[in-house]
Amino acid sequence: MLPDISNILMNSTSVLLNPSYQQGIWFYALVFIVIFLGSVFIVTPFPVNSLLFVAVVMAVNHEVSLEWVIITAIAAAYFGYDLNYWSGRLFNFTACRKTCPHIFDKENIGKAEELFNKFGPLSIIISRFIPILNLPPFYAGLKSMNYIHYIIVNFAGAVLWCGIVTFLGYYVGNFNIIQDNLNILFVMVILALIVTFLYSGITLVRNWIRGKNVHE
Repeated sequence: MLPDISNILMNSTSVLLNPSYQQGIWFYALVFIVIFLGSVFIVTPFPVNSLLFVAVVMAVNHEVSLEWVIITAIAAAYFGYDLNYWSGRLFNFTACRKTCPHIFDKENIGKAEELFNKFGPLSIIISRFIPILNLPPFYAGLKSMNYIHYIIVNFAGAVLWCGIVTFLGYYVGNFNIIQDNLNILFVMVILALIVTFLYSGITLVRNWIRGKNVHE
């Protein structure tokens, strides 16, 4: 069974101080960074679901702390979308489009606007499960959605997304075929992350150079 969620915060300090888990701090940092970046504007979707799934399976083997995987994932997802929101609220569409024209084109903004107009604040939660459509938080900021309301749906979305992936990872992770191939799964996710980082970095630099040349 899944651990009692009510005990997670109570046990988190003792878990962190446990020497057997201190070696996993860098792993939690990796989980945070990837999920955080996957929640803000990126050139191509990060394999956040796959990474969280593998992290939960590792927790089944007691290689890492399930409590800290959950806390890290929720925090990263929340703060990533929070940055997404404030990017839309503090910077206008034109300014953001100059930085990432492929992301902030009229088609993508139109999809975000359509989703937001159809589902309202729930679009923030829905977008959690559609990695290629994470612009609703930006659009919510662009339209100056009430921040208190945004905090509620943002946190609810982060918890719901993390809870579903954790549930699947915890129970599927008990299958022998998953346990026997855990190392292969982890390597595949890391390779996917490396490719994504490289592709995103190259594309962002290329867009920046193009924008600079245009203005010159």
